[in-house]
Amino acid sequence: MNGRGSREHKKVFPTKAECERFQSYTIAQLETQADVKPQFEKPKDMHSLSKLVKLLDANTAIFYAMANAVKENC
Repeated sequence: MNGRGSREHKKVFPTKAECERFQSYTIAQLETQADVKPQFEKPKDMHSLSKLVKLLDANTAIFYAMANAVKENC
């Protein structure tokens, strides 16, 4: 079923050759686009390298602070 209120559409070709050509074209289109899922593509990271280094330094400092706190408690 195609859903409520929809109708099936049957494409009619004048010759069998045109029908087969369209069929092979349609199958090829589906096969090439099967792996493409635009809703799952990740956006490009536009951060500058210096900003990424600052983030890494901040996260590293937090990690070492937490590690030292755990050492002191043990």
